[in-house]
Amino acid sequence: MLFLGFSSLLSSTVATAALAAEELRNRYPQRQILVIDTRCASAGEGLLVLLAARRRDQGESLEAVADWVRTTAAPCIQHWFTVDSLGHLHRGGRLSAASALVGSALSIKPILTVSPEGALIPVGRARGRRASLLALVDRMAENGFDPGHCPDVIVSHADATKDAALLAETVKRRYPAAAVTVLPLGAVIGSHAGPGTASVFFLGSRR
Repeated sequence: MLFLGFSSLLSSTVATAALAAEELRNRYPQRQILVIDTRCASAGEGLLVLLAARRRDQGESLEAVADWVRTTAAPCIQHWFTVDSLGHLHRGGRLSAASALVGSALSIKPILTVSPEGALIPVGRARGRRASLLALVDRMAENGFDPGHCPDVIVSHADATKDAALLAETVKRRYPAAAVTVLPLGAVIGSHAGPGTASVFFLGSRR
């Protein structure tokens, strides 16, 4: 069994899974149970699971898939987010009250990513909603997206279907070979970033 866990800096899932795995190893010592803190989140983790399952289906062993996830895939899963309101970032401690106030007044939209350690962090900003959405697609070229190597792209959103459609259309226009899937954003990142969050996930260069 291979358990690919949500980033331990955003959820206690991996710690809980590790405890369960230890108990199961004691009960069933002949079984192999591996737990990996992927340092990924939301649909980024979903993309990682999809890619790992493909390798399993191609006949790779559990150990080979686990090694590939740890050393090659998980560190290269790119997560890029923007939010429509700065309130959730302020309440979550990722933005000061003054920055949130000024940013809202100037229609500043932050660009966020998941760090190599697995934390959700702000790394840039754009003026206006449309500019922030297009900035997410710009990050694909800047961070090694190659549809010839891995065409899968997941666009995810929190109650922002029109923005997600714009993102998906822009990705397809810039990368005709990309395989784009649109999904709702998960609850963990959604609770940090709030309604109106839009995001893009892909396999690229190392975070």
